[in-house]
Amino acid sequence: MVCAILNDLGIPAACEADTYGALTMFICQFLTGKPAFFGDPVSMNEIDNTVTFWHCGTAACSLAREDTGALAGKHCNRHIGPTLEFGCKPSPRATIFRIGKDASGKFRMFISTGEALDKPQQFYGTSIVIKTDAEASDVVHRSVRDGWEPHFAVAMDDIKDELLILADQLGLEAIVY
Repeated sequence: MVCAILNDLGIPAACEADTYGALTMFICQFLTGKPAFFGDPVSMNEIDNTVTFWHCGTAACSLAREDTGALAGKHCNRHIGPTLEFGCKPSPRATIFRIGKDASGKFRMFISTGEALDKPQQFYGTSIVIKTDAEASDVVHRSVRDGWEPHFAVAMDDIKDELLILADQLGLEAIVY
């Protein structure tokens, strides 16, 4: 819950000591003016062309669906708390983003766009369902094959163009999925 509070206060906070994840969240927040969701891709629906991102309850309360709000809970595995329980509100445009390193240690960017759907909480903790612009199965399979870290940020807006400019300015490879 502390990470959620920090994110709502404008201080990007990623769990599990993911420093590059926090940097990723910072860039999303800087470009959108809103907290980013931070989590793992845990479910894919090829028929609906969606990927569900989840984490154990650290998302900013301001991302919660208005019909449920953010509820306090306990960690789904450790049974300690407090954590947050909710599905995220929809957004007509969203960007899945990650700054990470390739196998040689060189920095790179993961970028994918889509829509954050109006879906209830999918699992214990916090979740967001993204209908990807590209084929969801391609996004998932390519990201695994390309060796990306398990955490991604979801910005509640389309910031693809800005991220491509940033990648060019920093001399980083930007991989669009």
